[in-house]
Amino acid sequence: MKTRTANDSRKDKVAYLRSVKEKGCVICGYKICINALVFHHIDPSTKYKSPNPYKRDFYTMTNNSWRRLRAEVDKCIVVCANCHAEIHIGLHPEYLVDLPVDIDDGLPVQMAFTEFIE
Repeated sequence: MKTRTANDSRKDKVAYLRSVKEKGCVICGYKICINALVFHHIDPSTKYKSPNPYKRDFYTMTNNSWRRLRAEVDKCIVVCANCHAEIHIGLHPEYLVDLPVDIDDGLPVQMAFTEFIE
């Protein structure tokens, strides 16, 4: 019987993260391309490391214990790239805690630099 290596464990963790993402975007339901889906921390202050594969933290994250990995994923929702951008400009405030608001117009700060196509 083959002995399991750290690389085998990392592959299992990556497979787990893929299985979570395969459910699709919680906002719009998109799930065509798994690479267009990301883990979004609803409360950034609770973030330990990012479970997103394009971030440097991902490799550190998959080296951590299963318990820590699952705990980090439990703090997140899966969203597509478009919905993730919309969250961060304030279009889905229910998915972001403590969104800074501009005192002058009452809109989220990020929206001051955003133009909308109508």
